[in-house]
Amino acid sequence: MGLLTLMPGIVKIGPVAVAKASPAEVGISEPVTFDHSSSFHPSSAHDITLYQWDFDGDGVIDASTDNPDETFTHSYEKSCIYTAVLKVTDDQMNKRANSIQDPNLLFCIVFTE
Repeated sequence: MGLLTLMPGIVKIGPVAVAKASPAEVGISEPVTFDHSSSFHPSSAHDITLYQWDFDGDGVIDASTDNPDETFTHSYEKSCIYTAVLKVTDDQMNKRANSIQDPNLLFCIVFTE
């Protein structure tokens, strides 16, 4: 019969990205405000150190900051449904992203006038 020793594992707890945008429906060239201030880290021992926005879901970071209360505005030049992505990074370089895929919860729908 063998001996089984259980060692406690280390679980990395990363930050939680909470992305908000308003208004959800705009016309072409009308500004949308993007807000990440509700993002948080579940561990009180760590902080979010970087917030990065990709406003059109193309994989290119359009805006970034280390300020948790900073907001960004962006306007769209084409009529389309856009998925904005917020990526947050903590002081241990753990990263999390949040994007809205549900059509009922899209960040921004731009209409032609």
